[in-house]
Amino acid sequence: MSEETIVRVDNLIDERNEALLNNNLERYNELTDELRQQGTREISLDEIMNLIVDGSDFTYNNFKTFHQDSSVMFEESNFNYSLNGKTYKILKITATPKGKESVLYKTGNTAIKNSRPASAYVMPVLDAAVSSTLGHSNEILGFVKTAYDLLKESINIDSSTTITDIKAAYTWNTVETCSFIFIFDENIGSYKLGARYHKVSAAIGVSIPELVLDGSDSRPDIRQWSTRGSANPKNYDSVEKAIYYFNDSAKYTSSITTVDIKGIEGKSVESVSLRNPSFPYEVGY
Repeated sequence: MSEETIVRVDNLIDERNEALLNNNLERYNELTDELRQQGTREISLDEIMNLIVDGSDFTYNNFKTFHQDSSVMFEESNFNYSLNGKTYKILKITATPKGKESVLYKTGNTAIKNSRPASAYVMPVLDAAVSSTLGHSNEILGFVKTAYDLLKESINIDSSTTITDIKAAYTWNTVETCSFIFIFDENIGSYKLGARYHKVSAAIGVSIPELVLDGSDSRPDIRQWSTRGSANPKNYDSVEKAIYYFNDSAKYTSSITTVDIKGIEGKSVESVSLRNPSFPYEVGY
């Protein structure tokens, strides 16, 4: 698998996660077919353990007490990677949710009301951010939206308008992608984990069923506002990091750990804790 194909595969997985967030199963299946054309293969947990078990991380007998979660898809990519004059055999395992019932897919909803009046320009209605283990290379989910930002396209409002009362209903969905990079160890004849990464895609929707402006009893029909985004941890999917740590008999970890969603007046909507499994066999158990 070429470097160009590896990048293409990662982009297709991101697109497929987006299709899942959009509940577009037809597009989800089309992207899965395209991933197969790019050289990926769905692989069972049993097959993975036969490739990677070496006695140092986990024994096969312990593994056999588990059962694979059918809502998680494991996919394998194989390629060679040259670093400092040496070529390494790489096995990349990606774990993603097959549907909304998966442990890698989280969803919820809640409603929040304000406690005191404030101008539309300064009252926060939606604030989303992520936390990570080592920092993150992108944070498309990082933003703050005020009442003015969300309402200006729907009703006649300016930045000085006072929001007397407001109620917002929130829905949120997150998809976690887990990437495990293994390097073939010629001394033991199997693959050993060099690095693990966890990133997230999310969709957040806001509707406002109750609204009073400038003290008047106005309850306009506000359509739902929604946003989608993703966040990658620092050095996401770096094969070099995996090799360096493999050569030091260690494991590199870089993960998005939580998605923090706040609503009206900065009140908590949800702090979504991601699964962040250390090994493939930890997904779904």
